[in-house]
Amino acid sequence: VSQSRYWALVGLYIMRTHMFIPVFTNNKLLYENGVRQDPEEPSNYCNLSDWYLMIERDLTLAGFYIQKNILYDPTDYKPYVNFASLWRMLKNYQAAWDDIVKAKACAEGKAGEYIHSIIDRQTGWIKEELQRSAAAASKEVRGRKK
Repeated sequence: VSQSRYWALVGLYIMRTHMFIPVFTNNKLLYENGVRQDPEEPSNYCNLSDWYLMIERDLTLAGFYIQKNILYDPTDYKPYVNFASLWRMLKNYQAAWDDIVKAKACAEGKAGEYIHSIIDRQTGWIKEELQRSAAAASKEVRGRKK
């Protein structure tokens, strides 16, 4: 193959790649494209909820995508972990506890050791926050009785 043909082929491959393989400037666009391409795939919604929860801190959109994830797969542990994180950000520790318990039940027998360690760590944090808020409420009640 002559050198000019070689470079012509390289040029065509580059052009083909540029035209037909989507290039995403960030993960958000990748996740949004996933929803457009396969709107019934729960992991697409999970990815978007992660993005809005952790990167953009838009709890409304995060909650919306978490609910979509649960709609398409109510047995997946990931949306419940995300909901627990969302509730912790809103300081609604009882709702966080309820969702982390659901996550733990869904992950049983399905998720690996690493995932269980993440769920256990978050369970510990939520438990501590529940205890702190209960202690503060108890102190407030005792203060009113005086």
